[in-house]
Amino acid sequence: MNAWIRFLVLALCLHGAMAPAWAQDPAPATTPTPPEIQAVLTAEKARLERFLAGDGYNYFALETKLREVLPKVDALINQRQYAAAQEALAPLAALRPLDDIPHIGLIMRRVRLLHEAGQTAEATTQSLRYMLLDRVVAGERDALTEATAIEVPFIEFEYFWLARRGLKRETQRLQPGERSYDVLDVTDRDGRRGTLYFDVTRLVKLRLDGINQAKP
Repeated sequence: MNAWIRFLVLALCLHGAMAPAWAQDPAPATTPTPPEIQAVLTAEKARLERFLAGDGYNYFALETKLREVLPKVDALINQRQYAAAQEALAPLAALRPLDDIPHIGLIMRRVRLLHEAGQTAEATTQSLRYMLLDRVVAGERDALTEATAIEVPFIEFEYFWLARRGLKRETQRLQPGERSYDVLDVTDRDGRRGTLYFDVTRLVKLRLDGINQAKP
Protein backbone atom coordinates (compact mmCIF):
# COMPACT_ATOMS: atom_id res chain seq x y z
CA MET A 1 0.00 0.00 0.00
CA ASN A 2 1.26 3.49 -0.85
CA ALA A 3 2.79 5.04 2.28
CA TRP A 4 0.65 8.16 2.10
CA ILE A 5 -2.53 6.15 1.61
CA ARG A 6 -1.56 4.12 4.69
CA PHE A 7 -1.12 7.43 6.56
CA LEU A 8 -4.64 8.45 5.60
CA VAL A 9 -6.13 5.14 6.68
CA LEU A 10 -4.40 5.45 10.05
CA ALA A 11 -5.52 9.06 10.40
CA LEU A 12 -9.12 8.17 9.64
CA CYS A 13 -9.07 5.44 12.29
CA LEU A 14 -7.48 7.82 14.77
CA HIS A 15 -10.02 10.56 14.04
CA GLY A 16 -12.88 8.19 14.67
CA ALA A 17 -11.46 7.29 18.08
CA MET A 18 -10.29 10.70 19.22
CA ALA A 19 -13.41 12.86 18.96
CA PRO A 20 -14.26 13.86 22.53
CA ALA A 21 -17.67 13.02 23.95
CA TRP A 22 -20.20 15.80 24.22
CA ALA A 23 -21.67 16.74 27.62
CA GLN A 24 -22.29 13.59 29.72
CA ASP A 25 -21.66 10.96 27.04
CA PRO A 26 -19.22 8.23 28.16
CA ALA A 27 -15.67 8.72 26.96
CA PRO A 28 -14.81 6.84 23.76
CA ALA A 29 -12.25 4.07 23.75
CA THR A 30 -8.78 5.36 23.00
CA THR A 31 -6.59 4.07 20.21
CA PRO A 32 -2.78 4.28 20.46
CA THR A 33 -1.41 6.90 18.09
CA PRO A 34 0.69 5.25 15.34
CA PRO A 35 4.29 6.56 15.25
CA GLU A 36 3.84 7.90 11.71
CA ILE A 37 0.83 9.94 12.73
CA GLN A 38 2.50 11.11 15.93
CA ALA A 39 5.40 12.49 13.89
CA VAL A 40 2.96 14.49 11.75
CA LEU A 41 1.12 15.74 14.84
CA THR A 42 4.37 16.88 16.46
CA ALA A 43 5.47 18.76 13.36
CA GLU A 44 2.07 20.38 12.87
CA LYS A 45 1.83 21.45 16.52
CA ALA A 46 5.23 23.13 16.26
CA ARG A 47 4.07 24.87 13.08
CA LEU A 48 0.88 26.03 14.84
CA GLU A 49 2.84 27.42 17.79
CA ARG A 50 5.05 29.43 15.43
CA PHE A 51 1.92 30.80 13.79
CA LEU A 52 0.37 31.85 17.12
CA ALA A 53 3.65 33.47 18.16
CA GLY A 54 3.00 35.91 15.32
CA ASP A 55 6.60 36.45 14.23
CA GLY A 56 7.25 37.71 10.72
CA TYR A 57 3.72 38.40 9.48
CA ASN A 58 0.69 40.60 10.02
CA TYR A 59 -2.24 38.53 11.30
CA PHE A 60 -4.84 41.20 10.53
CA ALA A 61 -3.58 41.52 6.96
CA LEU A 62 -3.64 37.74 6.54
CA GLU A 63 -7.14 37.44 8.01
CA THR A 64 -8.38 40.22 5.72
CA LYS A 65 -6.75 38.67 2.66
CA LEU A 66 -8.29 35.26 3.42
CA ARG A 67 -11.78 36.82 3.38
CA GLU A 68 -10.95 38.47 0.08
CA VAL A 69 -9.20 35.59 -1.69
CA LEU A 70 -11.21 32.50 -0.75
CA PRO A 71 -14.49 33.62 -2.39
CA LYS A 72 -12.53 34.33 -5.59
CA VAL A 73 -10.99 30.88 -5.43
CA ASP A 74 -14.45 29.35 -4.97
CA ALA A 75 -15.79 31.19 -8.00
CA LEU A 76 -12.90 29.96 -10.15
CA ILE A 77 -13.34 26.39 -8.90
CA ASN A 78 -17.03 26.54 -9.79
CA GLN A 79 -15.99 27.59 -13.30
CA ARG A 80 -13.44 24.73 -13.34
CA GLN A 81 -10.63 27.22 -13.79
CA TYR A 82 -8.37 25.31 -11.44
CA ALA A 83 -5.04 26.77 -12.54
CA ALA A 84 -6.40 30.29 -12.11
CA ALA A 85 -7.78 29.34 -8.70
CA GLN A 86 -4.34 28.10 -7.67
CA GLU A 87 -2.81 31.36 -8.87
CA ALA A 88 -5.41 33.30 -6.87
CA LEU A 89 -3.80 31.97 -3.68
CA ALA A 90 -0.60 33.90 -4.45
CA PRO A 91 -1.53 36.95 -2.31
CA LEU A 92 -1.83 34.67 0.71
CA ALA A 93 1.51 33.00 -0.01
CA ALA A 94 3.06 36.45 -0.21
CA LEU A 95 2.06 37.07 3.40
CA ARG A 96 2.97 33.63 4.76
CA PRO A 97 3.80 30.23 3.22
CA LEU A 98 0.53 28.40 2.56
CA ASP A 99 1.62 25.36 4.57
CA ASP A 100 2.09 27.65 7.58
CA ILE A 101 -1.49 28.97 7.56
CA PRO A 102 -3.68 26.71 9.78
CA HIS A 103 -6.97 27.81 8.22
CA ILE A 104 -9.39 24.95 7.57
CA GLY A 105 -11.06 26.60 4.58
CA LEU A 106 -7.71 27.20 2.90
CA ILE A 107 -6.56 23.63 3.49
CA MET A 108 -9.81 22.19 2.09
CA ARG A 109 -9.52 24.25 -1.09
CA ARG A 110 -5.88 23.31 -1.55
CA VAL A 111 -6.79 19.62 -1.37
CA ARG A 112 -9.27 20.09 -4.20
CA LEU A 113 -6.90 22.15 -6.36
CA LEU A 114 -3.97 19.78 -5.88
CA HIS A 115 -6.15 16.83 -6.85
CA GLU A 116 -7.33 18.64 -9.96
CA ALA A 117 -3.72 19.45 -10.86
CA GLY A 118 -2.75 15.77 -10.57
CA GLN A 119 -0.43 16.48 -7.62
CA THR A 120 -1.61 13.40 -5.76
CA ALA A 121 1.14 13.17 -3.15
CA GLU A 122 0.78 16.79 -2.10
CA ALA A 123 -3.02 16.53 -2.13
CA THR A 124 -2.75 13.53 0.18
CA THR A 125 -0.44 15.47 2.49
CA GLN A 126 -2.96 18.29 2.72
CA SER A 127 -5.80 15.79 3.26
CA LEU A 128 -3.89 14.40 6.22
CA ARG A 129 -3.46 17.92 7.61
CA TYR A 130 -7.19 18.47 7.25
CA MET A 131 -8.10 15.28 9.09
CA LEU A 132 -5.67 15.94 11.93
CA LEU A 133 -6.32 19.65 12.35
CA ASP A 134 -8.66 19.38 15.31
CA ARG A 135 -6.20 17.08 17.11
CA VAL A 136 -3.37 19.51 16.37
CA VAL A 137 -5.27 22.55 17.62
CA ALA A 138 -7.20 20.99 20.51
CA GLY A 139 -4.85 18.30 21.78
CA GLU A 140 -6.64 16.70 24.73
CA ARG A 141 -8.79 19.77 25.44
CA ASP A 142 -12.55 19.49 24.98
CA ALA A 143 -13.69 23.17 25.26
CA LEU A 144 -16.25 22.31 27.94
CA THR A 145 -14.74 24.64 30.57
CA GLU A 146 -12.41 27.63 30.70
CA ALA A 147 -9.73 25.29 32.08
CA THR A 148 -10.04 23.07 28.99
CA ALA A 149 -10.68 25.86 26.48
CA ILE A 150 -9.22 25.30 23.03
CA GLU A 151 -6.85 27.98 21.72
CA VAL A 152 -7.79 28.67 18.12
CA PRO A 153 -5.73 30.17 15.26
CA PHE A 154 -8.85 31.48 13.48
CA ILE A 155 -12.46 31.89 14.59
CA GLU A 156 -13.44 29.63 11.67
CA PHE A 157 -11.91 26.71 13.54
CA GLU A 158 -14.68 26.96 16.14
CA TYR A 159 -17.35 26.35 13.49
CA PHE A 160 -15.30 23.49 12.07
CA TRP A 161 -15.14 21.96 15.58
CA LEU A 162 -18.90 22.20 15.97
CA ALA A 163 -19.64 20.79 12.52
CA ARG A 164 -17.48 17.72 13.10
CA ARG A 165 -19.43 16.96 16.25
CA GLY A 166 -22.93 17.70 15.00
CA LEU A 167 -23.33 20.73 17.26
CA LYS A 168 -25.39 23.81 16.43
CA ARG A 169 -24.33 27.29 17.55
CA GLU A 170 -27.12 29.19 19.32
CA THR A 171 -25.29 32.24 20.69
CA GLN A 172 -21.72 33.53 20.67
CA ARG A 173 -20.05 36.15 22.84
CA LEU A 174 -16.59 37.42 23.71
CA GLN A 175 -15.64 37.08 27.38
CA PRO A 176 -12.68 39.42 27.99
CA GLY A 177 -10.36 39.26 30.96
CA GLU A 178 -6.86 38.14 31.83
CA ARG A 179 -7.58 35.51 29.21
CA SER A 180 -10.15 36.14 26.52
CA TYR A 181 -12.65 33.46 25.53
CA ASP A 182 -15.07 33.11 22.67
CA VAL A 183 -18.05 31.50 24.43
CA LEU A 184 -20.54 29.53 22.35
CA ASP A 185 -23.87 28.21 23.60
CA VAL A 186 -24.69 25.13 21.54
CA THR A 187 -27.13 22.26 21.18
CA ASP A 188 -26.39 18.73 20.00
CA ARG A 189 -28.43 16.49 17.69
CA ASP A 190 -30.59 15.37 20.61
CA GLY A 191 -31.38 18.93 21.68
CA ARG A 192 -29.09 18.91 24.71
CA ARG A 193 -27.63 22.32 25.53
CA GLY A 194 -24.12 23.17 26.60
CA THR A 195 -21.44 25.85 26.49
CA LEU A 196 -18.06 25.71 24.78
CA TYR A 197 -15.02 27.88 25.48
CA PHE A 198 -12.38 28.81 22.92
CA ASP A 199 -9.29 30.70 24.02
CA VAL A 200 -8.75 33.72 21.76
CA THR A 201 -6.23 35.56 23.95
CA ARG A 202 -3.36 35.41 21.47
CA LEU A 203 -5.67 35.69 18.49
CA VAL A 204 -7.07 39.01 19.77
CA LYS A 205 -3.56 40.31 20.46
CA LEU A 206 -2.36 39.26 17.02
CA ARG A 207 -5.31 41.02 15.41
CA LEU A 208 -4.81 44.24 17.39
CA ASP A 209 -1.07 44.23 16.75
CA GLY A 210 -1.74 43.78 13.05
CA ILE A 211 -4.23 46.65 12.97
CA ASN A 212 -1.71 48.91 14.71
CA GLN A 213 1.00 47.90 12.24
CA ALA A 214 -1.29 48.83 9.36
CA LYS A 215 -1.93 52.35 10.67
CA PRO A 216 -0.07 55.13 8.81
